[in-house]
Amino acid sequence: MHKMTGVAIAPFAGDGPRLTHIAGSRRDGHDDAGAAGRPEPRRDVGYHLDQQTWLDTTPGERLTVRLHSREVDGKFCILENIAESGTATPMHVHAEDEISRVLEGEVVFSVHGQISTLREGSQVLIRSGTPHAWRNRSGRPARLLTIFSPGGIEALFLRMPGLPPAEVVQLAADYGTLLIGPPLPE
Repeated sequence: MHKMTGVAIAPFAGDGPRLTHIAGSRRDGHDDAGAAGRPEPRRDVGYHLDQQTWLDTTPGERLTVRLHSREVDGKFCILENIAESGTATPMHVHAEDEISRVLEGEVVFSVHGQISTLREGSQVLIRSGTPHAWRNRSGRPARLLTIFSPGGIEALFLRMPGLPPAEVVQLAADYGTLLIGPPLPE
């Protein structure tokens, strides 16, 4: 495993470090709780692929929530996205730890200035507060599975479809995600 400040890239292997829960998912004091402000009850759940709702979050990217944080007491959430060739995120930071695993294709990540190409079966650990961005430069769609801890950030992605860029910037800030630079070049 290659490690540097803020990043570890390796094929999946065994248990990782335990991550802690931070109360509240939004930085503006709202926690996206259930009815009457109470957290929704925990349920043991299983999802079939056909039961997933896919959202067009940004041009060239579709996303689904594989596991909502409310199902695990806010500890984490799991998202899957399909990114067309050329799709990219702007350089950004957020309070959550993030693990992204490439399921299909290849994606170029910049994590704290370190550029790495991740291929199918590789993953990257991005620590809380670390500047990062990614771009699909492969010429074909890429599929990623991403875990955020603590959870709650999935609510940001669920609210993004159809918003103009200026509103996305403000919404992201409401959830503690700051857009700090442009996407990686093509």
